[in-house]
Amino acid sequence: MSKHYVSSKEKYKDNHESAICLLIVGIIGFIFIILVNTGVVNISLSATTRIFETIVLSIIFGGFTIFGIVCLFSSKKFKAQIEEDDNIKDNLIKYIDEKKYISDISASVLSESDSDSLTDEELYILRTEKLQEIIFKEFPDINSTLVEEVIDDKYEEIFE
Repeated sequence: MSKHYVSSKEKYKDNHESAICLLIVGIIGFIFIILVNTGVVNISLSATTRIFETIVLSIIFGGFTIFGIVCLFSSKKFKAQIEEDDNIKDNLIKYIDEKKYISDISASVLSESDSDSLTDEELYILRTEKLQEIIFKEFPDINSTLVEEVIDDKYEEIFE
C-alpha cells in the first residue's frame, strides 16, 4: 500500500468538515429528543420505552456532539501547522529548483550502471533514490512522503 502525503491544509479541511457534520447531527438529535419529550412531536410510546429511548438517543447524540468537539479542536491543531508545512514545502521546492545536485545524480547513476541499457523506469528509480538521498542530507527531519510527492511533481522539470 502506497503512502500519500496529506498536507496540514487537507487535514484541517477534513477535520473541520467532520466536526461541523458531527455537531449538526448531535444538535439536531438533541432538538428531536426535546421535541419528543415536550410533546411537540407526538410518538406514542409507553413511559418506560420513552425513558429508554431518551437515554439511548441522548448517549448516541451526545457521542456525536463530543466527537464533533474533539474534531474541532483537532482541526485547530492542523490549522496552526499549515504555515509551517507550507514553508517546509516551499524550501524543498526552492532547493530542488536550484538544481545544484543534477551533476552529482547523473555521475552517480552513470557510475552505478550503464545508463544506455537502462529503461526509463529504471532510470527514474535511480534518479529519484539519489535525489531523495541528497534531500534527506539537506533536510534530515522532512516527511518522506512529502519528498516523494514533490519529486514526482517536479521530475520532468528536473531531468527532462
